[in-house]
Amino acid sequence: MIVLFCTIAVIVVFFGDVIHLDPQKFPQEYRVAFGIVLVIYAAIRFFRIVRDNKIE
Repeated sequence: MIVLFCTIAVIVVFFGDVIHLDPQKFPQEYRVAFGIVLVIYAAIRFFRIVRDNKIE
């Protein structure tokens, strides 16, 4: 899951023009912020899953 979210974040941040994101509706600053949010969310989910597996 962390790989999936990180991949989506990289695609949105660095390859937004390739996937035809409209720069007026989704500017570069928002792309970077969205990518950071995805990476942080993936890290939180990853560590929660790891922690839950250690407890059991």
